[in-house]
Amino acid sequence: MRSIRIITQARNQPIEIQIASTFVAMETIKELIINKNLEKIRPFKDNTKAKSIIAELKKIIVDTNDVEFNDKTIVLSKIENLNSIGNNDSFKIAFKLMGINLTSEDVKCISMRNRFLHGNSPHEDEPEEVRIQELTKIQLNAHLLTCALILKYVGYKGVIKNMLKYLDIINERRELKQELFRTI
Repeated sequence: MRSIRIITQARNQPIEIQIASTFVAMETIKELIINKNLEKIRPFKDNTKAKSIIAELKKIIVDTNDVEFNDKTIVLSKIENLNSIGNNDSFKIAFKLMGINLTSEDVKCISMRNRFLHGNSPHEDEPEEVRIQELTKIQLNAHLLTCALILKYVGYKGVIKNMLKYLDIINERRELKQELFRTI
């Protein structure tokens, strides 16, 4: 429900706010999926063994002279997260766990999320009409992906409408090589 609320509350806001909100909603549902499946996807299968190995590695680093490092705390922090899934990988894993195949356009869209979440926006140097068109494409793709995750998470199996392709058809552009309906 939190993801849905985030998306709906962003409606009628500037397109950049809608996109950032959609990515926050995607992150929210992704976290639920990842946390529900941690035992299947952690790098180490046995979490107890992982903790033991991590403790051993940290001891080696702590016992190493500080002059060997530019920043010992960063090394220790990375070791602490050794049995965690990286944020970028976790998105791909979440879609895979839900049985959703990602296209290259989907992966590109997901990779843009950090730009929006950190207040950056692509296409700022473009004319306003082009900028809005490009941002609308990103928003519609991010929205489709987020809704696909939400729907699969609650058990939906079926088709969803690709609004980006729909706009391509009704505006008689025929530029996108995507399907109007996606099976999830």
